Amino acid sequence: MGEGQVFQDGLPVFLGGVINSLTLTSTTSALIITQETTSTFSIGTGNWAIFSGSNGALQIQTSNGTTNANQSKIFFQDSAGASYLNLLLNPSPVGGAGVYRIVQTPARTIAFTTSNQTADVAVWEIAAATFTQVSSQNVTNAAALRIDAAPIASTNMTFTNTYAIQLVSGAIKTAGIDYNITAKSSGSPYTVLGDDDIISVTTGASAYTVTLPASTGNGRRVVVIKADSGVGAVTVARAGADTIEGATSVSLATQFKKCHLIDYASGLWMDLAANLI
Repeated sequence: MGEGQVFQDGLPVFLGGVINSLTLTSTTSALIITQETTSTFSIGTGNWAIFSGSNGALQIQTSNGTTNANQSKIFFQDSAGASYLNLLLNPSPVGGAGVYRIVQTPARTIAFTTSNQTADVAVWEIAAATFTQVSSQNVTNAAALRIDAAPIASTNMTFTNTYAIQLVSGAIKTAGIDYNITAKSSGSPYTVLGDDDIISVTTGASAYTVTLPASTGNGRRVVVIKADSGVGAVTVARAGADTIEGATSVSLATQFKKCHLIDYASGLWMDLAANLI
């Protein structure tokens, strides 16, 4: 088959060949094809299609009656040697009250058929992946789950709080938590970076200033420690007009003195006090 194809009514199934344009009407139930090469791809409301695109991706696509760019898609794709599963959900939802979820695992009841279940259970598990390559190379960071950043508000949107991960309820169990420790002895003033958890400062005889980032209320914790017995004090300073429990700075004058700060609200850092960690 070649140029534009229009399918109406029933359950059309097309196997083989190339379609240069495709339209499913609102009464079409489903479509299966082997290759689709054009961006002219229109699916009526409530329909779905499965096809292998020109880039070799297996694509499952549904529609809410909008244009091709706004239709929901699942790709199983190998692009430039990188195999991946790509979920492209409708980027133009109607909106309204409640929570808009891009991907959701519905609530389920898991019923075991025997009474001898003793192992751990989980709704979603990421098993450990092992990476190898043909020559010796160092990779700086490796993770089972990577989140680049919290959601970003753009045109006509304002977020009161943003989180890369939000735990609404329940507890977290970990095998161990690693804190990123940044050791400083020069370069004052030092501005806290996004991956700094604990900042250990060796002052010697000179004073040293650590400047906090602007507080937004995201709950981030930052610990600053004076590590040595030198006479130089560590000053933990605010950014802009922020305050640290009403003060503009905190002074750490003696060895092992520390402050454990939390980004509590916009413009406000709270000190959770010494000896918490």
